[in-house]
Amino acid sequence: PLGSGLGVTPGKLPAIRPDRFGKRLFHAPARGVGALFEIYTHTITVLTARKDKHSEWREAMGGALGRAQQMGTQAQNEAEFFSAVLAQLDGQTPALPAGHPYAEALAEIQAGVRQGGQQDLSALNETEPTAALPPDFVEKCAAALTGPPPLRARTFDWLRELAAALPAWGPLIRAVQNALPAWGTPLNELGGDLTGEQAAIWKEIVEKVSN
Repeated sequence: PLGSGLGVTPGKLPAIRPDRFGKRLFHAPARGVGALFEIYTHTITVLTARKDKHSEWREAMGGALGRAQQMGTQAQNEAEFFSAVLAQLDGQTPALPAGHPYAEALAEIQAGVRQGGQQDLSALNETEPTAALPPDFVEKCAAALTGPPPLRARTFDWLRELAAALPAWGPLIRAVQNALPAWGTPLNELGGDLTGEQAAIWKEIVEKVSN
């Protein structure tokens, strides 16, 4: 698999099948899908909520690119994708040609960065959301935060769709997303910017995870 062969995050890449998700992002070559979720979540996270991890993740991606280049044509698509991710990490707006197996993955990463970087958290918190969250939101989030990587991956993608449909709940949803990656932010460091109902729901999630 791409993760073990190129060493993006050694020892931390689950064997995730594309059919476990059903989103375009995970329809890239099956041999790379386990690493693809990590690249997607980590890249968005270090460009938005965890900029303190930027150098560490860029170094990991640089190493992955070097290993892909050593593999020659066998990993040419991966090398091009890693180069594009590195350019994104350097503040550029790279693109892959139409039909490239990782073009949609790169587009999804860029969309996630825009969504995470352009939200005004204080403005969203000034008014309580009017549209309700799904009734099982707390249970789903708590289960994912204590669950295996495939469940975390499915939940991350579900939260991304939920944030697009219910933008007023963005601060709460992002707090959960930031805790989902393998080295996500500890729960006790998240949620400090939440107010009102969002703060109360976050507290419920943390209590469920702690218990």
